[in-house]
Amino acid sequence: GLFLKCCEEVSQLYPKIQFESMIIDNCCMQLVSNPHQFDVLVMPNLYGNIIDNLAAGLVGGA
Repeated sequence: GLFLKCCEEVSQLYPKIQFESMIIDNCCMQLVSNPHQFDVLVMPNLYGNIIDNLAAGLVGGA
């Protein structure tokens, strides 16, 4: 969609920063199995809510 297209375009302006798109279910699995691979996550609000809840569970929150 438009969000991904915009992220891809902006990432071209910063070649030293690695850009990778990932579907939400794989992102959740990767966060649980290897969370240290991520420095920054950028996503629309709906996906952000999913990841927020997952991350809260990972650190023992409610």
